[in-house]
Formats: sequence, structure tokens, C-alpha cells
Amino acid sequence: MEAAREQVGALIGAEANEIIFTSGATESNNIAIKGAARFCGRGWGMRGGGSSPWRPSTNVCWRRWGDLAEEGFEPVFLPVRADGAG
Repeated sequence: MEAAREQVGALIGAEANEIIFTSGATESNNIAIKGAARFCGRGWGMRGGGSSPWRPSTNVCWRRWGDLAEEGFEPVFLPVRADGAG
């Protein structure tokens, strides 16, 4: 795994310790959403959310706010019309 991290890091200009492998989209979305919420929420506000066209695993992460809600985050869901406009 460490060799793979180093190889991927070299390809994209990242350090090996910055590379995280996951088992699939749901796990990846949870890591990305919660990581971004915690990082950005400190200086930018405490809201985040999704919309119906998003991948179900993405919206599930927002709907099961759990530990993020306990940290003061508020989920917001944006309506999307059939033509894709908001």
C-alpha cells in the first residue's frame, strides 16, 4: 500500500501520506464531505448540503448529519427542477 501511495502521489504531485484509498463511492463521499465541512466550516460557515440529482450516497451523508450536527453544522437541500435548473 505504501508503494502504491507513493506512486499515485508522484503522479499527481502529492505526498504519499495525503493519498487515501477507499472501498467505493460511499466511503469516498463521506470522507470528502465531512473533511471539507470540518475544514471550511471553521471560517466559512456551518452549512452544507446536496440536491436530488446527486449520487444517493452523497445525499445520504448529508441526511445522516449525525456527528456533524453535534458540531453545529446545518444541512441544506437545494430543489432541482426536471430541466436541471435550481
